[in-house]
Amino acid sequence: MSQKILTVSIAAYNVSKFIRKALDSLLVDEDHLQFLEVLIVNDGSTDDTASIAQAYRKKYPQTFWVIDKENGGYGSTINASLTVASGKYYKLLDGDDWYDKEGLCGLIDYLKKTDADLVISPYYEVNRSSKVVHYHLDIPKEETDIVPLHLDDKHFQMHGITVKTDRLKRYNHPIAEHCFYTDIEYVFYCLVVSDTVSRFDQPVYNYRIDITGQSVSLAGIQKHYREHMTVTDRICRCYEEECGGFTGGKREIIDHAVTFSIYGVFNGYMVLKGAGKHKKELMAFDKRLEEKYPTAYKSGDASNVVRITRLLRFHLYWLLCGYMKLKFGRF
Repeated sequence: MSQKILTVSIAAYNVSKFIRKALDSLLVDEDHLQFLEVLIVNDGSTDDTASIAQAYRKKYPQTFWVIDKENGGYGSTINASLTVASGKYYKLLDGDDWYDKEGLCGLIDYLKKTDADLVISPYYEVNRSSKVVHYHLDIPKEETDIVPLHLDDKHFQMHGITVKTDRLKRYNHPIAEHCFYTDIEYVFYCLVVSDTVSRFDQPVYNYRIDITGQSVSLAGIQKHYREHMTVTDRICRCYEEECGGFTGGKREIIDHAVTFSIYGVFNGYMVLKGAGKHKKELMAFDKRLEEKYPTAYKSGDASNVVRITRLLRFHLYWLLCGYMKLKFGRF
């Protein structure tokens, strides 16, 4: 059997309406399929997700594997698949999203040739139509050390990341379980463990953004805003304890990731209905960051919203909340 080049970890919880499309998108030609390992992590589904996954496992036993587990949330699916992943590289796929077959074949070919720790690629955002999201075009196509680079401050997205499997395994930092927004924690760890980077120019991932209840939707934020705080606390603790020796471009991308996570907490609170009622809770969180993680706390100031809120000492908070609700654009 060919050495697996790419492990795809699929988070599958009650996605029976979508998962066939996700799995079919991985059924590329045999020349590429032999290098692909697909780990379908059934996260305690109560619908037909598990039986659908087992059907693909039975038909394509050299490619598809099923991990059945109790429900533990998105992070737990990553933790479960990483323990058995055997591919040189590791990439995520949500059970309600799918890959572009041509892009996937191109990525597999590319991964055979590169040895970069982190590979960045564009992806599709799919709503009523599709658009390609290009970012970090300043990353070279060939393997390059991260430290000398000075990248733009756009956040790295899970959908555009492929990372060396053994780097994540050796790091051995389990992702938070029973928690939303853990894709942000996953991306942070991918950046921490990577010393080299390269860019693959074909879109691979199709990210569906029209599903009710997504964590990035207004309803999702209103329900799970405190979980963003949990994830940010974990990221800031890691940053404070382990990232002090990073320099140059490596330090910049880590700083940007911390800024993005802290901003996400502020954004989450400010778009809540009756946000003023939660002001003291956000203030307490920010004070805790300042006291426990002072270096990470300073990174938050790179966000205009965070910096201005702090400079005003949370005065005129209602005005800032109004601005954020307009910016969010979904009220």
